[in-house]
Amino acid sequence: MTLPLRKKIRNWFFYLLMMVGFPLLAWAGYTSISEAYQYSSHGVERSALVMSLIDKTSSTRGGTSYYYELNIEGSVVERRFRKKLTVGNTVTLLEVRDRPGEFQIGRADSSFFDIYSYNNGNGGRAVGGLILSMFAFMTVVGPWVFYVFVTGWRAFVESDHD
Repeated sequence: MTLPLRKKIRNWFFYLLMMVGFPLLAWAGYTSISEAYQYSSHGVERSALVMSLIDKTSSTRGGTSYYYELNIEGSVVERRFRKKLTVGNTVTLLEVRDRPGEFQIGRADSSFFDIYSYNNGNGGRAVGGLILSMFAFMTVVGPWVFYVFVTGWRAFVESDHD
């Protein structure tokens, strides 16, 4: 039995979406994890005074971002943070030497998990743990699923699944 052209096109679209989506998710996981590792292992502590809240943006997918004017050891800069900071308070930031001007909230003794969970969403440690668990699961199961999709593309495209 041959499928109608409409269903074949739909199946090809889903197949290509999954084939592109897998490397994109892997890249996103690697990027966020390696960035948190850089700050946890090579971060230099900086002190910043929160001078003012410039803007607040919200989206249903990305959560809320807060844009602040900060005085970081004498220089005034604008930075985006995922957490709400108190104007007038001093916060401790980490800066990596090869990325001057980029900061993450944290202290020199902050663990990788603390930096990762604080800077990757508004859910804190619970959401950070879930995201890391998802990437760990993808690391174990992902190559097998990718192999099955690459070798079984014809069966997927020719299948009549609704």
